[in-house]
Amino acid sequence: MRRTLHGRSGNVAIIVALGLTTLLAVGAVTIDLSYARVVQQQLQNASEAGARAGSQQLDGTDAGMIAARVAAANVAAENNAAGTPVEVASADIVLGIWDDEAGTFEESDEPTLVNTVEVRARRPELALFLAPVALGRSTVVVSAQSRALAEASGAGAVSCYIPLAVPDCLVEQHGLGGLEDLTLQINPPGVDSVGWARPNGSPNANWSRDQMDDCENGGEAAVGDPVGLQNGVVSSAMDALATRVNTSSTSWSTERWGSLPNRLPASSISTSNFGNTYEGAVIVFDGGDEYCDGSGGDFNGTQPLKGFLWGAIYDVRNTGAADKRTIKMRLDTSTGYNIGTGIGGPDYGVVTHSPPRLVRND
Repeated sequence: MRRTLHGRSGNVAIIVALGLTTLLAVGAVTIDLSYARVVQQQLQNASEAGARAGSQQLDGTDAGMIAARVAAANVAAENNAAGTPVEVASADIVLGIWDDEAGTFEESDEPTLVNTVEVRARRPELALFLAPVALGRSTVVVSAQSRALAEASGAGAVSCYIPLAVPDCLVEQHGLGGLEDLTLQINPPGVDSVGWARPNGSPNANWSRDQMDDCENGGEAAVGDPVGLQNGVVSSAMDALATRVNTSSTSWSTERWGSLPNRLPASSISTSNFGNTYEGAVIVFDGGDEYCDGSGGDFNGTQPLKGFLWGAIYDVRNTGAADKRTIKMRLDTSTGYNIGTGIGGPDYGVVTHSPPRLVRND
């Protein structure tokens, strides 16, 4: 009997030991898994915040892409996971193109196409509590990934603009891509492809000069505003334009427009400065076909503001007879200029960003 009882007590000990091991293993899985899930959610929060912040910096330029990476890393680091700030490696910040229709993401370094920032946040060696004893495993990999799409829509308002306007029939006739190849001139008579413009007023010389000196002088311009038009020489305003081109830090883009055209005879732009561009938003007004077919459209009177295009003035001639005084400008529709202060305009390339939208993670 004693041998039997002793045998039974040994069996009980084994059973208890196995039971404790099982309980410990279950506890380890439950506690450590719960902890890992908490940390994973913390990493998710950090990656989402970083992706949103980064995407807000995308503006179609190389500088915007650099700023996107910096913002993504900095904002992610403002979040903690497992008690310490989240550090996102450079390789874990990926810029690319999200295709909403296909639901795909493709890495890209083309600034005019990149619309999405992906951030991966990791804890490659998260220390566990009970698993080292119960399962012989001391760490686990925990990670999270988020993508934020920078959604842009046509600007319905801007606070900074050059006091010039073009008719919407140019867009209708040539399409946005075709506008890249046009050279717009304020003179001679009959061309009338661009003129002076002032929302809610008349574009006189003093106001036009002040607007070029301080692009916010005229206040916000918004879709629907009545735009006063004028296509006269306005000599002092032409001088102000020439000064802006001569002193500009931006230059002609051969990638967008091809070779730089010849300098105008008697140009007000010096030979050393020819190739500079004075750039900014110009107004698109809602005019009739007569502004483009030669049957009228003399840029006098008032028309409603429809939207905004990005203009680059590269030559000015403000000498000689009135019909020889002109400006030359190209329109850039290949880049999204994020300067809008309101939504509601056509997407002509001057845009405003709505809050970034998280898109599917794979």
